[in-house]
Amino acid sequence: MNSVRFLIYGAALLGFVGLRSAEAQLAYAMHSTDTGSRFVVVSGSFDHADDLSKFEDLVAREHPTAVGFNSPGGNV
Repeated sequence: MNSVRFLIYGAALLGFVGLRSAEAQLAYAMHSTDTGSRFVVVSGSFDHADDLSKFEDLVAREHPTAVGFNSPGGNV
């Protein structure tokens, strides 16, 4: 279950859902664990003004149970 390593606090990203003014430099990829749990991995650098509408659309369409991050770090 290597894919479980990517699972971390999806709630942290939810704080950014309402912000939409800049073009996001983020990528989103859906994954599944061996047991069928679905999760999305968000890759790239976050900015407080990122447009997260593509993330919102993906979550509404795919209903992942968790969100993982692949980013250089920072204050999220």
